[in-house]
Amino acid sequence: MRIVASLFILIITACAEESQEKETNSTFRTAKLYIANQLIEPKRHHLHARVENSDTVDLTFVISGEIASIPIFEGQKLKRDAMIAELDARDYELALDYAKSEHALATQELSRLSKLYDMGTLPLSKLDASKTREEMLSIRVEQAEEALKDCKITAPFDGIVLHRFQEAHTSVAPGEPIARFASSNKVELVADVAEDLAAQISSKRITGAFARFSANPQLTWQLSIVEQRGESNLATQTYRTRFALHEIPDWVLRQGMTARITLTLPSSFNRLVVPIGALHTDPEGAFYVWVTSDPDFLVEKRLVKSGVVQRDLVEIKDGLNFGEIVVETGGTMLQEGDRITPLQPPTSKNIQ
Repeated sequence: MRIVASLFILIITACAEESQEKETNSTFRTAKLYIANQLIEPKRHHLHARVENSDTVDLTFVISGEIASIPIFEGQKLKRDAMIAELDARDYELALDYAKSEHALATQELSRLSKLYDMGTLPLSKLDASKTREEMLSIRVEQAEEALKDCKITAPFDGIVLHRFQEAHTSVAPGEPIARFASSNKVELVADVAEDLAAQISSKRITGAFARFSANPQLTWQLSIVEQRGESNLATQTYRTRFALHEIPDWVLRQGMTARITLTLPSSFNRLVVPIGALHTDPEGAFYVWVTSDPDFLVEKRLVKSGVVQRDLVEIKDGLNFGEIVVETGGTMLQEGDRITPLQPPTSKNIQ
């Protein structure tokens, strides 16, 4: 009996020591944890667009003459009131001088006749005629001054020269285009949008918009939707849509330049994903992950069905639920029932 009792005590002691050793060893297994989460896959649509300057004007003279100077070139950026073109003003200067001299003589004559009228030696009709002549010549001076001012065209606002129609020393008539000028602060992109996407834009479901210009594709520029035409193009079944740049590029955007617009919409479905390092394969070829929970952090082997791999994430189609904690790294040597020590709190974020 003593021998049996001794053997029983030894067995109990050995089991306790083995259990204690296993528990002690398990507390030294460290791992990085991850909360099974959703991969939000936004839909992206691409459009071909072209640059249009919303404030574009053709600058013209309102008088005729010969262009003396046109110191601009296409693509040039100008500040407001900068010189665009100037006519030969010599004839207009002579006309102004003549109008001023005629008006001065008329003023003197009116003064002389007013004194005679006050003396009672001049009829009122002659005084009135002199006043009328002085007023007409005063208007003629103002017109000559305006004509002289009209010999110059200046930039109506800060902008860009899109096209120069004329050269120096050529004669132009009133209203004949001299230069096409566009505001540098109101550059827009115009694209023809298909009907289904136009409906998404109308319902304000667009979550992001940016453009890359063919002339400088390395950079992206954020956009906002300005206007969408209410009627479609009957031939193409598309809707003309205008996009505004949040920031105007430092380099010159010319009318008609092309760009590629990318529009982002919310995903129609989400996928449950885990880091690819959390997925393991057993000898039979089945996929599994190590699942744990707070506060004990005991691990459980969970068979799963995997799906597509995207970047460093793998889709889990079956066997795992949103919010469950899996071992991301450090799971190679784990065994069922092991206890782990997290390297840091489990990570959790929506991934786009």
